[in-house]
Amino acid sequence: MGDTFRAGTLRRLNQLLGVIAEQSRAGEQGRVKARFKLASPAIPSAARPAARPAARACHLDRRTKPSREFVSRPRSRPLDSGAMHAIPADPSRSLLGHLRVGSGPRPVVVLHEWLADHRNYAAMTGWLDGGRFTWILADLRGYGLSRDLPGDFTAAEASADVLRLMDGLGHRRFDLVGHSMSGMIAQRVALDAPERVGRLVLISPVPPSGFRADAATLDRMAALIHDDVAAREAIAARTGHRYGAVWLDRKLALLRSSARPEAMRGYLRMFTGTDFAAQAAGLPLPILALLGEHDIEPYREPRIRAALEPLYPALAVRVCREAGHYMMLEAPVFTASSIDAALDAAGPPEGDTP
Repeated sequence: MGDTFRAGTLRRLNQLLGVIAEQSRAGEQGRVKARFKLASPAIPSAARPAARPAARACHLDRRTKPSREFVSRPRSRPLDSGAMHAIPADPSRSLLGHLRVGSGPRPVVVLHEWLADHRNYAAMTGWLDGGRFTWILADLRGYGLSRDLPGDFTAAEASADVLRLMDGLGHRRFDLVGHSMSGMIAQRVALDAPERVGRLVLISPVPPSGFRADAATLDRMAALIHDDVAAREAIAARTGHRYGAVWLDRKLALLRSSARPEAMRGYLRMFTGTDFAAQAAGLPLPILALLGEHDIEPYREPRIRAALEPLYPALAVRVCREAGHYMMLEAPVFTASSIDAALDAAGPPEGDTP
């Protein structure tokens, strides 16, 4: 009985101490609020600044369903350092070199732009879902892991290279991500083998009609291949002149270490002198165009909509308010999440193979 009495007494004492501590905290908070109120001059309601609306980093095309977007998925798995494997090109089989990221059952080919190789995506790879997808960051002929592969550097050749690579890796069906000039190549792959491509994500893409350029414009663009001043200005313009010297230096260094000059000249001819828009018209596969608000005018929303909407009935457009041309570097989490949501929107394409 004595033990029971002591236990009950201790329990009531602990409860009482808890109540006292809670009252003490409440009293101190009240005193702090009172002191703040006394120390702060009253502001007439008319002089108070209006509440600022929450900033929006991006917006989604009205035809999409925002409620299906960034849902927490327990089945996703973050990447680790052992989940990335660099595979050099195989000249004997004309297979593109590539970086393989993740080990999921759904293959996704990711292609790079004119001014960099697969390393353009380095800031984004840590945010990719490596449990559901295998990401194949392929380097085109003359770039990165395929630097020593010679070629004609045409859209048709690049399309055939992508299909050959996926054959070599044992993937019949796959999804495809393209950036800038490789956005054009991704559309060509879908045109050449529509039965093999599930979905397209096009980041600041060149349309299938290409970008026609006069002689003076071609000369200015060709200067980027060897003139560092011209290249720095082009990079700055494509990001709205919003970043400093460190950004420009590193992006320029990436450019200079990515490609052979003859490959850059060849792909410049490709995206300024190729037009397969008439053949691509009516492709029914789901396509997401990801655009940066601070990009140069040819890649902005009005021009891209005008070029792609008449061709693709299942097109959606999303604009990132905090990026220019290099969305995967400027807003990597947004870019990875947008790609993931687009690929997940309709479930896996039929016939996927591991």
